[in-house]
Amino acid sequence: MSLIGVALRERWNHLLLISFLNAVSAFLEGTTMVALLLALNILFEQTLADLGTWPAAIVEWLGVSGSANSLFVFFIITAIALQITKSCTEFVSRVVSTRLRTHVSLYVQSEITSRLLSFDYGDLSRISVGTQNSYFVIADQVSKQLTITIINPLINSTFFILVYLIVLMAISPEVTLVAAACGLLLWMSLGSIYGMSKKGGTKIAEGEQELGRLVIDYLSAAKLLRIYPAANIFKKQIDNVRKRVLEAHQFTRILEQMVAPAIDVLFIVTIGVIFSVIYFSFDGEIAKAVPTTGVVLVVFNRLLPHFKQINTMRSTYAGLTSRIEKIGKLVSEPVPRLPADLIRPRYSSSPRIEIKNLFFSYPKVDQMTISNMNCCFQPGSINLVKGQSGSGKSTLINIVAKLYIPTDGRINVDGVNLETIDKSVWLDNLGYVDQECFLLNSTIAENILFGREGYSDHEIEEACELAEVNEFVGGLQNNFNTVVGDRGLSLSGGQRQRIVLARALLNKPRVLLLDEPTSALDIATETKFLKTLVQIASDCTVIMASHRDTPDKYAHFIVNV
Repeated sequence: MSLIGVALRERWNHLLLISFLNAVSAFLEGTTMVALLLALNILFEQTLADLGTWPAAIVEWLGVSGSANSLFVFFIITAIALQITKSCTEFVSRVVSTRLRTHVSLYVQSEITSRLLSFDYGDLSRISVGTQNSYFVIADQVSKQLTITIINPLINSTFFILVYLIVLMAISPEVTLVAAACGLLLWMSLGSIYGMSKKGGTKIAEGEQELGRLVIDYLSAAKLLRIYPAANIFKKQIDNVRKRVLEAHQFTRILEQMVAPAIDVLFIVTIGVIFSVIYFSFDGEIAKAVPTTGVVLVVFNRLLPHFKQINTMRSTYAGLTSRIEKIGKLVSEPVPRLPADLIRPRYSSSPRIEIKNLFFSYPKVDQMTISNMNCCFQPGSINLVKGQSGSGKSTLINIVAKLYIPTDGRINVDGVNLETIDKSVWLDNLGYVDQECFLLNSTIAENILFGREGYSDHEIEEACELAEVNEFVGGLQNNFNTVVGDRGLSLSGGQRQRIVLARALLNKPRVLLLDEPTSALDIATETKFLKTLVQIASDCTVIMASHRDTPDKYAHFIVNV
């Protein structure tokens, strides 16, 4: 809740304006009730003195005089004008609350993005994409419910109930006490329902998070779903989770529906008690009691929806608490603090990288993936890391990229411990080609930039020339503005690989890391790719992980793991 609280405090002026507008609306509602009371008093040929001294004082303050008919018309027109003004004021308050919702949702989702991106690669990779996405869905739901469904209506109903009680107090203190006592009794009696709503909200939050994970994970594997006869099994899993979520929603809705009938029953009981109080207050003179009774009925008729609304909001908030807690748990995760004395070296040439007594094991795994490794990667060369699947090749590449932290040992870059080098400086000098060749469903140019700014068209063309992207881009209808499709499916494997290589070369890296870059290529395409690497290697330290034999004759140094 603290994160949402910060977002709300940033827009304190919106909250203040919402409160002011709702206070004005409540005041206009109260004056409408007074105008109706005065009109009814005239309609039933009562004198203003029958209601006490305050109606006469109001008429005198307004400076209104004339016949009973003219006074009656004046008060009716005044009531209508006040209601129109009140409706306009409430509309403005809803607009402000909608703007507040936009800010809160944007702020919370931005903070979630920052927190997820602040996690170490190892920690982030253990959170599925579906689960990550569910945090944003939950944040948007919470922001909408809090600002649109709770905050604005809560402020509105609170002011209105306060004004109605003031009007009732002016009419009859006894009536006000009865109404307040019945409202307090109902509030206390519905506490158990809200406790059950909170449990239902917990099931909804957990189910929605699991559902988001399953849907994104499974539907992302569209090809596999069509090849393997597992589509029905996955569909069944998704349907089962969705059923649990919908049943939890159904449970909370039923609980909410229990509130309205309970309020209606108590409302009738309260009206009966109040009528009895009014009747005995006027000593059984029905004619005198009619104007007061009429206004009390109008006030209670207007009061009932607000009382129902507050109880509904109470139930809604109870259901939201578990989702708010999930967001709070995520943003409260400690962020690793970097040492203040990190080195920020400048690399004018490709560096020499030395691995000394390196050990690494994954969390909750006893066996070492890398055990006592010692080797050296020479600058201006292709350094090939060879080994079978599971030997730790990719792990080593990720350690050099500072994505993983070694369990023990050290890596020296031109004699400087990599651990003491500022990560942002190191990554500025690094190029990375992953075996997955991930491409956005966007243009070739945007895939090469990959969100980076400050690069000119000339620099993009230089990277593409080195990676030999120009060979096939020229034949495309929209050249660099060609959309590659989902995961680059409109391109061949070799074309995707060259776009990814151009992305890695855009920042003119001093160290180029390649993790199984040719694993999905045929021999001819692989050979062409490796010849390109030979040309690039003269200006940087190339470290390439591969289990294939073709790269052997292009490598200057080979490290077996």
